[in-house]
Amino acid sequence: MNTFQRITDTEDRRMIVELEAAAYVGMGRSSFREWAKQIGARRKFGRSVRYDKKVIDAALDAMTDTDQ
Repeated sequence: MNTFQRITDTEDRRMIVELEAAAYVGMGRSSFREWAKQIGARRKFGRSVRYDKKVIDAALDAMTDTDQ
């Protein structure tokens, strides 16, 4: 499986790594890291960091609700 397939194949997983999460929302890694910290999507498992896709989806839904 190449890197692009891994990044775009996030439908079946709730916790995703930074590169996948940034690609999922269409942001750069630095901007995503700050935004994810603000919305509370960052989770640490020992030294590993993952991002909660449900929290990201909820934040994106909230953004679209207020923009209308």
